[in-house]
Amino acid sequence: MQKNHAKNQRWVVFSLQKNLFALPAHSVQTMVEMPMVTQLPHMPSYGRGAINLRGQIIPVLDLRLRLGLPTLADEMNGLLAQREQDHRNWLSALEQSARDGTEFKLTTDPHKCAFGKWYDTYTHENLVIASLLLKFDKPHKAIHAVAEKVKHLEHSGDTAGAQALISATKNRELSELIALFAELKKCFAEEKREIAIVVTGSEKLYALAVDSIESVGQLAEESTQDIEQIAIELREKELVTSIAKHEKSEKLILVLEPVKIFKNTY
Repeated sequence: MQKNHAKNQRWVVFSLQKNLFALPAHSVQTMVEMPMVTQLPHMPSYGRGAINLRGQIIPVLDLRLRLGLPTLADEMNGLLAQREQDHRNWLSALEQSARDGTEFKLTTDPHKCAFGKWYDTYTHENLVIASLLLKFDKPHKAIHAVAEKVKHLEHSGDTAGAQALISATKNRELSELIALFAELKKCFAEEKREIAIVVTGSEKLYALAVDSIESVGQLAEESTQDIEQIAIELREKELVTSIAKHEKSEKLILVLEPVKIFKNTY
């Protein structure tokens, strides 16, 4: 793997999914919050369209797609869809357990399910989204709490009451949770604030859509860690020229070469 971190060279460090990436600062013309994108014909699969930046029309490439990662919208929608399905399955499993008289083995702790673990640690600066997230707490906890109530009804021999309680929970708390997931997906889609990094590539300007900018500065010494260990899901590994460390946090950074990113784009 090429080692190309000249001393005193500056880098633009940005995030995509859970990884940090870097581009040489000398290739970056500007960084702006993503303007409105107009779709264009005959673009590659990772092409978004074009933006008008101060009168200049610049093609936009989705760097996530270019690297073989899911788009930001697909990632969030997939996460929320799975967490919604988890709770559908959870209540179905509870219903089956009550019907068969078998032990219910899924977690009854709302903090230990996959959504609960995400929910307890996720924060968002957007006040609308933050307020919407708070609404999940009551129905989510109520769904998990129903397991103990069902268990109590079963022990008292009220199987019909247990089934009725589960059915009511599906119609009430689960329906509320599903509606909140739909609203949250919509809010994320509307709020999505990607950054456009305008880069010179092949004597032409391109805008790269990234999640966020982390820093601009020097990189620490290169890492000898194999790229496979920190970007196992990255399909386009040939676009990465080397691995470095963040100057302050020492987080690992995948260094990209602009020429390789734009190769065969047009």
